[in-house]
Amino acid sequence: MNIESQVTSLELSKKLKEIGVKQESENYFHYCEECKNEYENYKGEFLDYKGHSESTSVFTIYELLEIIPKEINYYFLHINNIDDEWYIYYEDAYGTLNSKQTSDKSMANSLAMMIIYLVENGFMEVKIEQI
Repeated sequence: MNIESQVTSLELSKKLKEIGVKQESENYFHYCEECKNEYENYKGEFLDYKGHSESTSVFTIYELLEIIPKEINYYFLHINNIDDEWYIYYEDAYGTLNSKQTSDKSMANSLAMMIIYLVENGFMEVKIEQI
């Protein structure tokens, strides 16, 4: 299994940053001002390298599972893989859905989409990072 399938995409990583998810992860996307090019550094080794003006956390599945609520008002987090697609949703004991269902071939992306949905719709809050 390659690392790309276990971390959030650049687009979703930027959206998580935009909604205020704290930028603490083992992996980062960097923007290199000198080369005017975005590139990926999955190990976070070169954060202080000259020319990197911006870093965005790339979250792993484990890190996302630490962020996402396991329960919201007696609706419990469900994660299913059906036909190589990861489905994330909240359901109560009676099978009633309480949220939008997200899905993606990448579990990390599906989790990120659900976190974005939850924050944007007031189901969870994130501490806004002080800049």
